[in-house]
This record gives sequence, C-alpha cells and structure tokens, in this order.
Amino acid sequence: MKTKPVYEAVYNAFADIYDEVMRDVDYASWARHIINLADRFEIQVDKILELACGTGSLAIHLAQLDFAITGIDRSEAMLHHAKEKSRQEGVSIPFHAASMQSFSSVSLDQDFDLILCLYDSLNYLLNEEDIHATFQEVTTHLRPGGAFIFDVT
Repeated sequence: MKTKPVYEAVYNAFADIYDEVMRDVDYASWARHIINLADRFEIQVDKILELACGTGSLAIHLAQLDFAITGIDRSEAMLHHAKEKSRQEGVSIPFHAASMQSFSSVSLDQDFDLILCLYDSLNYLLNEEDIHATFQEVTTHLRPGGAFIFDVT
C-alpha cells in the first residue's frame, strides 16, 4: 500500500482552518496593490495565474476586478474550499491541482500576463532544484513582457 506524502495530510487538515489563520490578510488591498504594481511597470494584464492559491481568496478578489485568473495549488483540500468560495461569490475561476515545480502537467495551454506566488509560498521550496524548476515553469507560462510577482521571507 502506498502512503500519502506528509504534506498532503498536513494540508488536508490545514485547509479547514486556513481562512481563519489568514483572517487578518486584506485580500482586497493586496489585489489592488498587485494591479497598481503592474500599472506602475506598464504591464498589460488580462490573464493572471496564482501559484499556491490556497483557498482562493486573492483569486476571487482579482476575478471580481474582471481579470481572468487561474489558480494552482498542490492541495486538493485547499482547492475544494477555493471552488466552493468562488461559487458562493458568483465568479468562475479554473482551479487546478499541481505543484509550483510542475504545473505544466495540468495543460494550461496559455501564457499569462502576470504570475503570482504570494504569502511566502516560495518558502515551501526547500532545495535549489525545486526553486529552479518553479522559475522554469514560470518562464514557460509567462508571456513576453509579463511579470512574476512573489514575496519571500
């Protein structure tokens, strides 16, 4: 019998309390900040990809600002919450289960103007190979002239 990776069990449990843990995050302000950054650097934004989207709170705010956004997260449990929340908010967002290091596996078939990886999500990459793979995936899916916005603590 194959055992599930530890991260899957952790994030299945964490998904149920994630929004409570992140309750102090002002997602509406973050969405405006991201769009202001894009404007400041003259990046034309229509399509956005959010890596490690969690329960979809930021994606929902960006969708409500009329951006076409796609969410990627490794955790099926997080995505379950994201899909339910987006349905309740009346926005249609494609969410896909994939890791940051190999999201080409979900056949996105498009390039994005902006790719996001926020709330210290890059910190989950624990070795140089995973960091390199993630940046390679971003490069593959970013249109010329687009931008990758991320934060790291």
